[in-house]
Amino acid sequence: EAEVPATPLTSFGRRPARNPREAAAHSRGLRSTIHSGIRPRFAPVERWLDHTNPPIIGLTTRANDSLGLHVLGVGAEDYLVKPILHCDTLRHSIHCAIARNTWKNELYNLSFIDDLTGLYNRRGFMTLGEQQLNIAHRTRCGVNLAFADLDALKSLNDNFGHSEGDRALQNIATILKNTFQRGSDLIARIGGDEFAVLW
Repeated sequence: EAEVPATPLTSFGRRPARNPREAAAHSRGLRSTIHSGIRPRFAPVERWLDHTNPPIIGLTTRANDSLGLHVLGVGAEDYLVKPILHCDTLRHSIHCAIARNTWKNELYNLSFIDDLTGLYNRRGFMTLGEQQLNIAHRTRCGVNLAFADLDALKSLNDNFGHSEGDRALQNIATILKNTFQRGSDLIARIGGDEFAVLW
Protein backbone atom coordinates (compact mmCIF):
# COMPACT_ATOMS: atom_id res chain seq x y z
CA GLU A 1 0.00 0.00 0.00
CA ALA A 2 1.26 3.48 -0.86
CA GLU A 3 1.44 6.19 1.76
CA VAL A 4 -0.39 9.14 0.16
CA PRO A 5 0.96 12.65 0.92
CA ALA A 6 -1.64 15.04 2.35
CA THR A 7 -0.16 18.19 0.80
CA PRO A 8 0.29 19.30 -2.80
CA LEU A 9 3.63 18.38 -4.35
CA THR A 10 4.02 21.34 -6.67
CA SER A 11 5.52 24.82 -6.20
CA PHE A 12 3.32 27.87 -5.67
CA GLY A 13 3.27 31.14 -7.58
CA ARG A 14 4.40 29.98 -11.03
CA ARG A 15 3.38 32.59 -13.59
CA PRO A 16 2.12 31.61 -17.06
CA ALA A 17 4.89 31.01 -19.61
CA ARG A 18 5.64 33.90 -21.97
CA ASN A 19 6.82 31.68 -24.85
CA PRO A 20 7.06 28.02 -25.87
CA ARG A 21 10.58 27.65 -24.43
CA GLU A 22 9.38 28.84 -21.01
CA ALA A 23 6.35 26.54 -21.29
CA ALA A 24 8.66 23.56 -21.76
CA ALA A 25 10.82 24.68 -18.80
CA HIS A 26 7.73 25.03 -16.60
CA SER A 27 6.48 21.62 -17.66
CA ARG A 28 9.79 19.94 -16.80
CA GLY A 29 9.52 21.40 -13.30
CA LEU A 30 5.98 20.24 -12.65
CA ARG A 31 5.15 17.75 -9.91
CA SER A 32 1.83 16.06 -9.44
CA THR A 33 -0.68 17.48 -7.05
CA ILE A 34 -2.48 14.87 -5.02
CA HIS A 35 -5.57 16.09 -3.23
CA SER A 36 -7.56 13.59 -1.23
CA GLY A 37 -11.28 14.15 -1.66
CA ILE A 38 -13.24 16.52 -3.87
CA ARG A 39 -14.00 19.96 -2.45
CA PRO A 40 -15.03 22.19 -5.39
CA ARG A 41 -15.27 25.35 -3.24
CA PHE A 42 -12.12 24.76 -1.17
CA ALA A 43 -10.75 28.35 -1.25
CA PRO A 44 -7.00 27.78 -0.60
CA VAL A 45 -6.83 25.19 -3.37
CA GLU A 46 -8.77 27.50 -5.73
CA ARG A 47 -6.38 30.40 -5.02
CA TRP A 48 -3.40 28.15 -5.59
CA LEU A 49 -4.81 26.81 -8.86
CA ASP A 50 -5.35 30.41 -10.07
CA HIS A 51 -1.56 30.77 -10.25
CA THR A 52 -0.50 27.30 -11.32
CA ASN A 53 -1.55 24.66 -13.79
CA PRO A 54 -0.38 21.39 -12.21
CA PRO A 55 -1.32 17.87 -13.18
CA ILE A 56 -4.01 16.68 -10.77
CA ILE A 57 -4.78 13.14 -9.66
CA GLY A 58 -8.05 12.53 -7.86
CA LEU A 59 -7.97 10.13 -4.90
CA THR A 60 -10.92 8.68 -3.03
CA THR A 61 -11.49 6.06 -0.38
CA ARG A 62 -14.04 4.07 -2.39
CA ALA A 63 -14.72 3.20 -6.01
CA ASN A 64 -17.30 5.50 -7.56
CA ASP A 65 -17.50 5.54 -11.37
CA SER A 66 -19.66 8.67 -11.59
CA LEU A 67 -17.29 10.59 -9.32
CA GLY A 68 -14.31 9.33 -11.32
CA LEU A 69 -15.85 10.50 -14.60
CA HIS A 70 -16.68 13.86 -13.02
CA VAL A 71 -13.09 14.32 -11.78
CA LEU A 72 -11.70 13.50 -15.23
CA GLY A 73 -14.30 15.73 -16.88
CA VAL A 74 -13.22 18.80 -14.91
CA GLY A 75 -9.56 18.37 -15.81
CA ALA A 76 -7.89 15.78 -13.57
CA GLU A 77 -5.31 13.60 -15.29
CA ASP A 78 -6.28 10.43 -13.43
CA TYR A 79 -8.55 9.02 -10.72
CA LEU A 80 -7.40 6.40 -8.19
CA VAL A 81 -9.01 4.47 -5.33
CA LYS A 82 -6.84 4.45 -2.17
CA PRO A 83 -7.75 1.09 -0.57
CA ILE A 84 -6.54 -0.82 -3.64
CA LEU A 85 -3.70 1.57 -4.54
CA HIS A 86 -0.23 0.07 -4.90
CA CYS A 87 2.89 2.27 -4.91
CA ASP A 88 3.82 1.13 -8.48
CA THR A 89 0.35 2.13 -9.71
CA LEU A 90 0.67 5.53 -8.03
CA ARG A 91 4.17 6.06 -9.46
CA HIS A 92 2.96 5.14 -12.97
CA SER A 93 -0.08 7.42 -12.64
CA ILE A 94 2.09 10.37 -11.54
CA HIS A 95 4.53 9.89 -14.45
CA CYS A 96 1.67 9.69 -16.96
CA ALA A 97 -0.10 12.69 -15.42
CA ILE A 98 3.06 14.80 -15.71
CA ALA A 99 3.60 13.73 -19.34
CA ARG A 100 -0.01 14.49 -20.35
CA ASN A 101 0.08 17.81 -18.51
CA THR A 102 3.36 18.76 -20.20
CA TRP A 103 1.82 18.32 -23.66
CA LYS A 104 -1.38 20.12 -22.64
CA ASN A 105 0.59 23.09 -21.30
CA GLU A 106 2.78 23.31 -24.39
CA LEU A 107 -0.23 23.26 -26.73
CA TYR A 108 -2.08 25.73 -24.51
CA ASN A 109 0.86 28.14 -24.51
CA LEU A 110 1.49 27.80 -28.25
CA SER A 111 -2.14 28.74 -28.96
CA PHE A 112 -1.71 31.92 -26.85
CA ILE A 113 1.63 33.16 -28.25
CA ASP A 114 2.22 35.55 -31.16
CA ASP A 115 4.91 33.90 -33.34
CA LEU A 116 6.52 37.15 -34.49
CA THR A 117 7.02 38.90 -31.15
CA GLY A 118 6.87 36.08 -28.59
CA LEU A 119 4.22 38.06 -26.70
CA TYR A 120 0.74 36.78 -25.93
CA ASN A 121 -1.73 37.08 -28.81
CA ARG A 122 -5.29 38.44 -28.51
CA ARG A 123 -6.67 35.06 -27.35
CA GLY A 124 -3.98 34.77 -24.69
CA PHE A 125 -4.54 38.34 -23.52
CA MET A 126 -8.30 37.96 -23.24
CA THR A 127 -8.13 34.60 -21.46
CA LEU A 128 -5.31 35.40 -19.04
CA GLY A 129 -6.54 38.97 -18.59
CA GLU A 130 -9.89 37.66 -17.40
CA GLN A 131 -8.09 35.46 -14.86
CA GLN A 132 -6.04 38.46 -13.67
CA LEU A 133 -9.21 40.56 -13.30
CA ASN A 134 -10.92 37.79 -11.31
CA ILE A 135 -7.93 37.55 -8.97
CA ALA A 136 -7.84 41.35 -8.59
CA HIS A 137 -11.55 41.41 -7.81
CA ARG A 138 -11.27 38.62 -5.24
CA THR A 139 -8.22 40.21 -3.53
CA ARG A 140 -9.63 43.75 -3.88
CA CYS A 141 -6.54 44.97 -5.74
CA GLY A 142 -6.50 47.39 -8.65
CA VAL A 143 -5.03 46.75 -12.09
CA ASN A 144 -3.73 49.03 -14.84
CA LEU A 145 -4.36 48.69 -18.58
CA ALA A 146 -2.44 50.39 -21.38
CA PHE A 147 -2.86 50.25 -25.16
CA ALA A 148 -0.26 51.26 -27.75
CA ASP A 149 0.04 51.05 -31.51
CA LEU A 150 2.82 51.53 -34.05
CA ASP A 151 2.04 54.53 -36.25
CA ALA A 152 2.41 54.20 -40.03
CA LEU A 153 3.19 50.47 -40.07
CA LYS A 154 1.58 50.17 -43.51
CA SER A 155 3.81 52.93 -44.85
CA LEU A 156 6.87 51.27 -43.33
CA ASN A 157 5.94 47.95 -44.96
CA ASP A 158 5.23 49.60 -48.34
CA ASN A 159 8.42 51.67 -48.45
CA PHE A 160 10.96 49.38 -46.80
CA GLY A 161 9.44 45.89 -46.98
CA HIS A 162 7.66 43.64 -44.55
CA SER A 163 10.90 42.49 -42.96
CA GLU A 164 11.47 46.05 -41.68
CA GLY A 165 7.89 46.23 -40.44
CA ASP A 166 8.41 42.93 -38.63
CA ARG A 167 11.64 44.22 -37.11
CA ALA A 168 9.83 47.34 -35.84
CA LEU A 169 7.14 45.16 -34.19
CA GLN A 170 9.82 42.98 -32.59
CA ASN A 171 11.64 46.08 -31.30
CA ILE A 172 8.44 47.36 -29.68
CA ALA A 173 7.88 43.93 -28.10
CA THR A 174 11.43 44.04 -26.68
CA ILE A 175 10.86 47.54 -25.25
CA LEU A 176 7.61 46.40 -23.60
CA LYS A 177 9.24 43.26 -22.17
CA ASN A 178 12.12 45.30 -20.75
CA THR A 179 9.69 47.82 -19.25
CA PHE A 180 7.16 45.40 -17.74
CA GLN A 181 9.29 42.72 -16.12
CA ARG A 182 7.17 41.41 -13.24
CA GLY A 183 5.91 37.85 -13.58
CA SER A 184 2.32 39.05 -13.27
CA ASP A 185 2.60 41.67 -16.07
CA LEU A 186 0.56 40.59 -19.08
CA ILE A 187 1.93 41.90 -22.40
CA ALA A 188 0.28 41.11 -25.73
CA ARG A 189 0.19 41.95 -29.40
CA ILE A 190 -3.57 42.11 -29.89
CA GLY A 191 -3.63 43.19 -33.55
CA GLY A 192 -1.36 43.94 -36.49
CA ASP A 193 0.23 47.02 -34.92
CA GLU A 194 -1.62 47.07 -31.58
CA PHE A 195 -0.24 46.15 -28.19
CA ALA A 196 -1.81 45.92 -24.72
CA VAL A 197 -0.37 45.60 -21.24
CA LEU A 198 -2.23 44.63 -18.07
CA TRP A 199 -0.35 45.07 -14.81
